[in-house]
Amino acid sequence: MINSKNLKKSGFTFIEVVIAVMIIGMVLTSLFSLQTALFDSTFNNYSKISRIFFIKNLFFNFEAREKLNKNKILKKELKDPLTKLTFELKNLNEKSQIKKFENISLLKSSASWRGLVRQQEESMIYYIYQKAKKK
Repeated sequence: MINSKNLKKSGFTFIEVVIAVMIIGMVLTSLFSLQTALFDSTFNNYSKISRIFFIKNLFFNFEAREKLNKNKILKKELKDPLTKLTFELKNLNEKSQIKKFENISLLKSSASWRGLVRQQEESMIYYIYQKAKKK
């Protein structure tokens, strides 16, 4: 017969194992939610930056600038990535300090697109010099 007094207890009790699993579960849950938020933030920032570059590239495309007249809105839709671009060339406000310079106009460019959760929009403002037209 085996004497029960000489046996050493080794291992964990059931309660200790359950508590350890609960702690590991809580830590992993918070890590997964943090990782999801990080991926979401990265995707949103990538979307904004790529749309800003599309605005810039289209603006510096001289064909598009040729079509733009004062107080006229030029709209363009891109398929990949799905984005609506709007360009509007305006005269400067009379109170503007930049009005001192001749032939300076204000160009407002904006892009709108459907994000993961909501509609997003990003705008840029340029001051551009246009050569005076010969009479």
